[in-house]
Amino acid sequence: MGQMILFETLFALLYGFLWEGRWPHLTEIIAIALLCASVLTCAAAHRPRGSA
Repeated sequence: MGQMILFETLFALLYGFLWEGRWPHLTEIIAIALLCASVLTCAAAHRPRGSA
């Protein structure tokens, strides 16, 4: 579920930046990176463990 929320947000940001005709500012890039990192960290934490 987190991945879907992440990609919806990223595509909305992409469309918004294209609409405004600009690149994201540094603070926006940092926020996007932190958002991606949080979802990836959550996915890694909930990954099924291999059976040994």
